[in-house]
Amino acid sequence: DLLDPACGSGTFLVRAAGRLLERLDNRNVPPEEAVEIMQERLWGFDLNPFACHITEMNLLFQIIDLYKEVKDENPDYSLDRFHVYQTDSLRRQTQTSMTATFSDALLRSYERERREADRAKTRENYGYIVMNPPYVRIQNIQNGPAKEDYNDYYSAYHNYDLYLLFIEKASEWLREGGK
Repeated sequence: DLLDPACGSGTFLVRAAGRLLERLDNRNVPPEEAVEIMQERLWGFDLNPFACHITEMNLLFQIIDLYKEVKDENPDYSLDRFHVYQTDSLRRQTQTSMTATFSDALLRSYERERREADRAKTRENYGYIVMNPPYVRIQNIQNGPAKEDYNDYYSAYHNYDLYLLFIEKASEWLREGGK
């Protein structure tokens, strides 16, 4: 599996998707199986919810022809979402900000996605990590719970940049022998 913990609009994930699609096509993997592999192997996190939606759309564009083939063969087929989560990659738990003004169904969906993001962040078996992490000095982060969590990292020494924390965290996410 490949993870981009600061995926933005999904540039690295889209490139990886293109390469994976090419390999699956060369191996004559059936369309439905290829779609499932694509959705299971690519993972992304980002703080910005809009960036996460753009990433999912960009990944969907990569598999749209396969999806059409599958849908033509099986009109009842439905496409699951990609593993792209709006979360702070560097914090243990995804912070909730939903209020009771939303429907119960929406709150349950949001909570389910939050739990999925938290599980994805605790994995230690990704085969590949690709990223262009934010280059932000700790002095530019607002005081609060996030900054306190960032200061718990081993790399958080004196005058540091967030990209160091991403590198430290990436070493935890990678399986042994991962790249």
